[in-house]
Amino acid sequence: MTRADAISRAREDFKSGAFLAELDRRVAYQTESQNPSRGAELRAYLEQEMIPSFAALDFTSRIVELSPRESDAMLQLLFDDEGQASPFFEQIVDQLGALDQGYRSSADFFAALERYELLEPFSFDVELRDGSSHRLVGYHLIDEEKLRALEPGAINELHSADYLMPIFMALASLSNLARLVERKNQRLAHG
Repeated sequence: MTRADAISRAREDFKSGAFLAELDRRVAYQTESQNPSRGAELRAYLEQEMIPSFAALDFTSRIVELSPRESDAMLQLLFDDEGQASPFFEQIVDQLGALDQGYRSSADFFAALERYELLEPFSFDVELRDGSSHRLVGYHLIDEEKLRALEPGAINELHSADYLMPIFMALASLSNLARLVERKNQRLAHG
Protein backbone atom coordinates (compact mmCIF):
# COMPACT_ATOMS: atom_id res chain seq x y z
CA MET A 1 0.00 0.00 0.00
CA THR A 2 1.38 3.39 -0.96
CA ARG A 3 1.27 6.50 1.22
CA ALA A 4 -1.43 7.98 -1.02
CA ASP A 5 -3.49 4.78 -0.69
CA ALA A 6 -3.19 4.87 3.11
CA ILE A 7 -4.28 8.52 3.24
CA SER A 8 -7.19 7.83 0.91
CA ARG A 9 -8.30 4.86 2.99
CA ALA A 10 -8.08 6.86 6.23
CA ARG A 11 -10.17 9.68 4.70
CA GLU A 12 -12.79 7.18 3.50
CA ASP A 13 -12.94 5.50 6.94
CA PHE A 14 -13.47 8.89 8.54
CA LYS A 15 -16.09 10.09 6.02
CA SER A 16 -18.05 6.83 6.13
CA GLY A 17 -18.20 6.80 9.93
CA ALA A 18 -16.24 3.51 10.12
CA PHE A 19 -13.47 5.16 12.13
CA LEU A 20 -15.88 6.56 14.74
CA ALA A 21 -17.75 3.25 14.96
CA GLU A 22 -14.49 1.41 15.57
CA LEU A 23 -13.41 4.00 18.13
CA ASP A 24 -16.77 3.77 19.95
CA ARG A 25 -16.52 -0.01 20.07
CA ARG A 26 -12.98 0.08 21.43
CA VAL A 27 -13.50 2.71 24.11
CA ALA A 28 -16.54 0.79 25.36
CA TYR A 29 -14.16 -1.73 26.92
CA GLN A 30 -13.51 -0.58 30.49
CA THR A 31 -9.82 -1.45 30.52
CA GLU A 32 -8.09 0.30 33.36
CA SER A 33 -4.71 -1.42 33.03
CA GLN A 34 -3.60 -0.07 36.40
CA ASN A 35 -6.64 -1.72 38.06
CA PRO A 36 -6.13 -5.48 38.57
CA SER A 37 -9.88 -6.04 38.90
CA ARG A 38 -10.24 -5.01 35.25
CA GLY A 39 -8.06 -7.86 34.00
CA ALA A 40 -10.94 -9.68 32.30
CA GLU A 41 -11.96 -6.54 30.38
CA LEU A 42 -8.39 -5.91 29.35
CA ARG A 43 -8.03 -9.49 28.10
CA ALA A 44 -11.29 -9.23 26.15
CA TYR A 45 -10.11 -5.97 24.57
CA LEU A 46 -6.82 -7.55 23.55
CA GLU A 47 -8.37 -10.80 22.28
CA GLN A 48 -11.45 -9.36 20.58
CA GLU A 49 -10.14 -6.03 19.30
CA MET A 50 -6.40 -5.73 19.12
CA ILE A 51 -5.26 -9.18 18.01
CA PRO A 52 -7.77 -9.30 15.10
CA SER A 53 -6.84 -5.72 14.14
CA PHE A 54 -3.15 -6.60 14.07
CA ALA A 55 -3.89 -9.77 12.11
CA ALA A 56 -5.77 -7.70 9.50
CA LEU A 57 -2.54 -5.74 9.05
CA ASP A 58 -0.55 -9.00 8.64
CA PHE A 59 1.01 -8.77 12.10
CA THR A 60 1.26 -11.71 14.43
CA SER A 61 0.57 -10.95 18.07
CA ARG A 62 0.00 -12.81 21.29
CA ILE A 63 -0.76 -12.04 24.90
CA VAL A 64 2.24 -12.48 27.16
CA GLU A 65 1.34 -13.59 30.67
CA LEU A 66 3.33 -11.82 33.35
CA SER A 67 4.49 -13.17 36.66
CA PRO A 68 2.97 -11.47 39.72
CA ARG A 69 6.17 -9.45 40.19
CA GLU A 70 6.10 -8.26 36.59
CA SER A 71 2.37 -7.56 36.81
CA ASP A 72 2.86 -5.26 39.78
CA ALA A 73 5.55 -3.34 37.93
CA MET A 74 3.40 -3.08 34.82
CA LEU A 75 0.47 -1.66 36.77
CA GLN A 76 2.37 1.37 38.01
CA LEU A 77 0.95 4.72 36.92
CA LEU A 78 3.29 6.94 34.98
CA PHE A 79 1.33 10.13 35.66
CA ASP A 80 -0.98 11.26 38.45
CA ASP A 81 -4.47 12.72 38.00
CA GLU A 82 -2.98 16.19 37.42
CA GLY A 83 -0.69 14.90 34.67
CA GLN A 84 2.45 15.12 36.79
CA ALA A 85 5.06 12.38 36.65
CA SER A 86 4.53 9.72 39.31
CA PRO A 87 7.33 8.73 41.71
CA PHE A 88 7.57 5.43 39.81
CA PHE A 89 8.08 7.28 36.52
CA GLU A 90 10.63 9.62 38.12
CA GLN A 91 12.55 6.59 39.39
CA ILE A 92 12.59 5.03 35.92
CA VAL A 93 13.75 8.33 34.37
CA ASP A 94 16.54 8.58 36.94
CA GLN A 95 17.62 4.99 36.27
CA LEU A 96 17.62 5.52 32.51
CA GLY A 97 19.59 8.74 32.99
CA ALA A 98 22.18 6.87 35.04
CA LEU A 99 22.44 4.19 32.35
CA ASP A 100 22.83 6.84 29.66
CA GLN A 101 25.50 8.66 31.65
CA GLY A 102 27.33 5.39 32.25
CA TYR A 103 27.19 4.58 28.55
CA ARG A 104 28.49 8.01 27.58
CA SER A 105 31.39 7.86 30.02
CA SER A 106 32.30 4.23 29.31
CA ALA A 107 34.56 5.05 26.35
CA ASP A 108 37.02 6.88 28.61
CA PHE A 109 36.80 4.11 31.20
CA PHE A 110 37.60 1.41 28.65
CA ALA A 111 40.39 3.52 27.17
CA ALA A 112 41.98 3.65 30.64
CA LEU A 113 41.62 -0.11 31.04
CA GLU A 114 43.28 -0.63 27.67
CA ARG A 115 46.03 1.93 28.41
CA TYR A 116 47.06 -0.08 31.46
CA GLU A 117 46.35 -3.43 29.75
CA LEU A 118 43.90 -4.40 32.49
CA LEU A 119 41.53 -6.39 30.28
CA GLU A 120 41.96 -10.06 29.55
CA PRO A 121 39.72 -12.27 27.38
CA PHE A 122 37.30 -14.50 29.25
CA SER A 123 35.17 -17.47 28.31
CA PHE A 124 32.91 -19.39 30.64
CA ASP A 125 31.94 -23.02 30.13
CA VAL A 126 29.11 -24.45 32.18
CA GLU A 127 27.28 -27.74 32.15
CA LEU A 128 23.83 -27.59 33.68
CA ARG A 129 22.19 -30.43 35.60
CA ASP A 130 19.96 -31.21 32.62
CA GLY A 131 23.13 -32.13 30.72
CA SER A 132 23.16 -29.09 28.43
CA SER A 133 26.46 -27.34 27.91
CA HIS A 134 26.84 -23.62 27.40
CA ARG A 135 29.80 -21.41 26.59
CA LEU A 136 30.00 -17.66 27.00
CA VAL A 137 32.69 -16.16 24.80
CA GLY A 138 33.73 -12.68 23.76
CA TYR A 139 33.84 -11.25 27.28
CA HIS A 140 36.68 -9.65 29.18
CA LEU A 141 37.75 -9.57 32.82
CA ILE A 142 39.97 -7.31 34.83
CA ASP A 143 43.46 -8.83 34.97
CA GLU A 144 44.03 -8.90 38.74
CA GLU A 145 47.79 -9.47 38.46
CA LYS A 146 48.25 -6.42 36.25
CA LEU A 147 46.00 -4.38 38.54
CA ARG A 148 48.13 -5.33 41.55
CA ALA A 149 51.31 -4.44 39.65
CA LEU A 150 50.20 -0.92 38.68
CA GLU A 151 52.45 1.96 39.72
CA PRO A 152 51.05 4.41 42.32
CA GLY A 153 50.67 7.11 39.63
CA ALA A 154 48.44 4.84 37.57
CA ILE A 155 46.37 3.89 40.63
CA ASN A 156 46.02 7.60 41.45
CA GLU A 157 44.88 8.36 37.89
CA LEU A 158 42.26 5.60 38.00
CA HIS A 159 41.13 6.78 41.43
CA SER A 160 40.90 10.46 40.33
CA ALA A 161 38.74 9.43 37.35
CA ASP A 162 36.44 7.38 39.67
CA TYR A 163 37.40 4.17 37.85
CA LEU A 164 38.63 2.13 40.81
CA MET A 165 35.15 1.40 42.19
CA PRO A 166 33.82 -0.04 38.91
CA ILE A 167 37.02 -2.05 38.52
CA PHE A 168 36.63 -3.55 42.01
CA MET A 169 32.89 -4.11 41.48
CA ALA A 170 33.62 -5.96 38.24
CA LEU A 171 36.04 -8.19 40.12
CA ALA A 172 33.58 -8.76 42.97
CA SER A 173 30.74 -9.60 40.57
CA LEU A 174 32.56 -12.74 39.44
CA SER A 175 31.52 -14.38 42.70
CA ASN A 176 27.94 -14.29 41.39
CA LEU A 177 28.61 -16.66 38.49
CA ALA A 178 28.16 -19.82 40.59
CA ARG A 179 24.91 -18.43 42.07
CA LEU A 180 23.58 -17.60 38.60
CA VAL A 181 24.31 -21.13 37.39
CA GLU A 182 22.55 -22.54 40.46
CA ARG A 183 19.52 -20.32 39.86
CA LYS A 184 19.36 -21.55 36.26
CA ASN A 185 19.58 -25.16 37.47
CA GLN A 186 16.74 -24.53 39.93
CA ARG A 187 14.61 -22.92 37.25
CA LEU A 188 15.17 -25.91 34.98
CA ALA A 189 14.26 -28.30 37.78
CA HIS A 190 10.97 -26.50 38.49
CA GLY A 191 9.94 -25.98 34.89
